[in-house]
Amino acid sequence: MIPYSWLNVFSSTFFFTNAYRLSHKPEHASYCYTFTLLACSSSLHHAMPEIALLNYIDKIAAYGVVYYGGEAFYKYLTTDSRNIYSLPSIINIVAFGTVIWLYVYGYFAGKYSFDTNGWANIYHVGMHGLSSLGHHCIICLL
Repeated sequence: MIPYSWLNVFSSTFFFTNAYRLSHKPEHASYCYTFTLLACSSSLHHAMPEIALLNYIDKIAAYGVVYYGGEAFYKYLTTDSRNIYSLPSIINIVAFGTVIWLYVYGYFAGKYSFDTNGWANIYHVGMHGLSSLGHHCIICLL
């Protein structure tokens, strides 16, 4: 049986699907490279959590992806006020809110991804999946 901690390694590879879709959009090369870095750093960090440098690289890559995705989503929303009602926008907002809830509230409350039981890895896998889905919705809008 595969240890639960390795589920995070496998779920980190979801981000390669985002990088692949972005590779077909040359005007968003920085977003693509940041997603590639995130997929690699997240997979390595979860495989070797004892290496602190990988944790820092992973966090920087995650913040970069949030920045590029947020910028693209903001540009989409500001082109027409009705864009917020599109299905990809709604999915993205719900996914982003859920990930923020799981991560920020979970951090301060010691729950979800920061719990001390085996469920923490399952929540973290869910965060990888929701993050990837939300960014796929943003990529649809580009």
